[in-house]
Amino acid sequence: MVESKLKFGAATTITMPSFSSISNGAMIQSSAVSNTSNLFVDALVRGHFATPNVGFLTQGQVIYYAWGSIDSTIRSGNAVGSPGAYTNFFGKKNLKLLGIVSIDSTPVQLYEFGPWSMASVFGGWLPSSWGIVMENLIGTSLATNNNFGIGYQGVYLTSSL
Repeated sequence: MVESKLKFGAATTITMPSFSSISNGAMIQSSAVSNTSNLFVDALVRGHFATPNVGFLTQGQVIYYAWGSIDSTIRSGNAVGSPGAYTNFFGKKNLKLLGIVSIDSTPVQLYEFGPWSMASVFGGWLPSSWGIVMENLIGTSLATNNNFGIGYQGVYLTSSL
């Protein structure tokens, strides 16, 4: 009898621009993550950020979206596949919602999120190339905040007799 099990890969950091350039309402995008050699069945996305000392909303949000590609050239939401500002607000409609982190009024509060299943965002499969877009809706710039990070852990399907 063949037995299938999930196996978890190493935690991997996703390259994002520094939070120091993200004003309220602005968006940034990550580098592309290739799945052509690892062939993960899923990627569990997790991360963290801290709110600034002053000026944010008492009930703001940081929204994370996903983009995917089957050929690494045409990307949903017109993402570019490299770290930088995401300025295609029309394209935002074609991104997939990955997760929302709601904040409270506590200054310099650390928010940890995930794991969020990337495959579930794309209907149960992981595209050959994918990435993250983050939108700051906390009411102020994250310029005073250098405590942030985002990454993933790949999930394999293994079989044995």
